[in-house]
Amino acid sequence: MTRWHYLSIAVLLIILVGLLWYSPTPILSDLTQAPTEKLKQYPSAYLTNTKTTQYDNNGKISHMLTASRMRYFDGIYNIADGTVLIDDPLITLFSENSPPESPWIASSLQGKGNQNIDEIVLTGNVVLKQTLNDTFTTMTSELLLIKPEQQYAETDKPVMIKTESGVTTADGLKMSLGDGIIEFPANVRSQYHVR
Repeated sequence: MTRWHYLSIAVLLIILVGLLWYSPTPILSDLTQAPTEKLKQYPSAYLTNTKTTQYDNNGKISHMLTASRMRYFDGIYNIADGTVLIDDPLITLFSENSPPESPWIASSLQGKGNQNIDEIVLTGNVVLKQTLNDTFTTMTSELLLIKPEQQYAETDKPVMIKTESGVTTADGLKMSLGDGIIEFPANVRSQYHVR
């Protein structure tokens, strides 16, 4: 080979490297974007069979949350910013006004909370119940917002509350779990059992 051949090959290699350097092929550009797109659908943390206990300022247990699975999405690489998805949540709420052996217990199929888990939306077969001095209260709905630290629950979906004295249905409720005050916004119907 002559010197011109070597020079031509060197120039072609320089041009080829320059083209690849400044304009990556579609295959290479897809590879660089793929991890970010895929990360959006995956949680930043994944926990199974969890139990979280929260204490109040006096050192007493405020509430406990157990779940079969929790997925945290921190918003850095995820679509859901600061969201926690919860499977089979069970929330036990201890009130200052109720004895420790009579907590409110909320359960559902799914739950979704904010990053601090101070607001949890329960969905699918939601049950909120309490047994106090041999009497029971059971509330059922398809959706319930619980603020554990405030001992508060609310929904705008139809609810049914069963007690030993009867059944009450309504379109939604607002409930202070600490003192048991319930507010029904609309379409309240009650049926009482005669003793």
